Parts: sequence; structure tokens; C-alpha cells
Amino acid sequence: MLLKSADYKHFIDTSKGIGILLVVFGHGPFPDHFIINCFHMPLFFFIAGLTFHLKENPSMFIMNKVQRIGYPYVFYSLTFGIISTILGFSRGPLWFFETIFLTLCLYMLIKTYFEHILCHLIVLTVTVAGVYITNNGETDILPFNMNRVMVALLFVHLGCLSSRIFFSARIWKICFMLLIGSVMYISGILLYRNIASPLSDFVSGSIYTTDYVLFLLTSVGGCLTTVSACRMIDNLKLINWFGKNSMTIMGTHWPLILILNILVSKISFSVSLPGKLAIVIAEYSFVIAFCSLCCILFKKYLPVVTGYKK
Repeated sequence: MLLKSADYKHFIDTSKGIGILLVVFGHGPFPDHFIINCFHMPLFFFIAGLTFHLKENPSMFIMNKVQRIGYPYVFYSLTFGIISTILGFSRGPLWFFETIFLTLCLYMLIKTYFEHILCHLIVLTVTVAGVYITNNGETDILPFNMNRVMVALLFVHLGCLSSRIFFSARIWKICFMLLIGSVMYISGILLYRNIASPLSDFVSGSIYTTDYVLFLLTSVGGCLTTVSACRMIDNLKLINWFGKNSMTIMGTHWPLILILNILVSKISFSVSLPGKLAIVIAEYSFVIAFCSLCCILFKKYLPVVTGYKK
């Protein structure tokens, strides 16, 4: 059985839409952050690998990424980043802009000058080195949190290697990836619950210092499951729209959601369980509505900060 060719581009945006919603959920009062944190950021690097191609020379590639990632990064750093600092919060997801830019540039150089087996070996070596550096607490020796870039590189590479399967029109291949991904993800979650501490995340690095193999099993499984499911379903217009605007949502939901988290935590102590659930839903709805408004306004008046292609 064949999948419709018209769905080819839709599933990429749908996957990013689910990913960015998981980011928002993960920064809010979600009841179980671990099931999100174990794969939601690797998912973006995996998707970047799915769409990776080298049609330009290295300088043009870098300039393209400066326009699509660098400009939004500068804008959100000077606006929402400064607001976060004034309020005493961290810079939040701004690290993602730095990491995805540097990871794609590094991967471009590897793909440009090395091919086939040598390319695989270099990616694997760089990733192992990144895990080793992080595991031994030597992250300060690298600028721009390059240890995080070195680990993210593997997910971009895996996405690139998987692109032929996910862009294939054969549904049995997608079903197979969905089955494999689901088994990996569920197995990883269960193993983490029993033999590893679930209090870890991709950003701090703790998730791949406790048991990197287990992290890889869970995160790759989550990526395969999400992308496979999105590849099989029809275009979900609202989720698809969130995916197209994921860069803006990534930059604008912080620090608003932290402020609301503080307010909600103070209110929910004296509220019943149904009331707490209503408050949490109201918080997420408000944040998503605010980010959606920013997406509409920025696309109209500041398109350069949205990450859209010209």
C-alpha cells in the first residue's frame, strides 16, 4: 500500500508541531516530565537530519542557517532573554538556537569532506567524546556548550540516515519503524523507572551521563514513534501550523510559562483535583494563545525572526 505523496511535507511540520507542544508541556506543570524530557529535544535534531541536504556550498549553507536560526536567536535573546534575566530566570530554550545552529554547521562540514563509513565513524567518535566530556564534568573546557552539540550530532545523523525510509511511499516501512520505535521507547521508559533515576534531562546533560545507552534507546524510540505516526496520519492543520511556527513558539513561551507556574503553584494548593486540572489546562491554553498571537504578528511585521524560508 502506498502513502499519498502530498503528505510528504506535512509530516515534517506535524512532527515539529508535536515537538514544540511537548516543549511547552515540559516547561509547565505536566504530571510526568520524564516521558517528555527523554526525547522531545532530540526529536528536533532528528527532524533536522530528515530534512538535511547539501545543495549549496559551505558558505551559502552557513548563511542560510544564520538567516533562519541566527536572526531569531538574536531577536529572542534581546527581548525575551533579557526579560528572563531581569526576572531572575534562566535564558530557557535559547540554548536550542545555539545548539541546532552549531550542530548543523558541524554536520555540514563532516558530510562535505567525508563520505560513507568515514562519516559514520567521525560522527560516532565526536558523540562518544561529547558523552565522555560531560560524564567527567569537563564541560567548561568547551565554548558554547559544545558537548551538547557533540551529542546532538548523532541525532541529526540518524535522522539523515532515516530520511529515505520516511520519505518512502511504502506504508509497511513506516509501520515497521513505528513498531520498532514504540518498543524502544516503552522499554526505555520501563527500564529507566527500575534501574535509573528519572530526574534527568537533555539540557543539563544528566540524561546521558547516568546511562547513555538507555538514554539512546528511549530518545531514538521516541523520535521514531513520533515521526512514524505523523507520517501515517493525514495533515493535522492546527498541529501543522504549530510546527511551521515552532521557532517563534520556542522563543516566546519563556518566561511567561515560568511566571504562570509560580502563580499556579500558589493557587493549586487549596484547590481540589478537578480544580487543579482546570487551572493547568487554563495555563497551557493561555501560553499557547499568547505564542499563537506572537506567531501571527511576527509573521506579518517581523518575518525575519520566524525562521521561515523566503
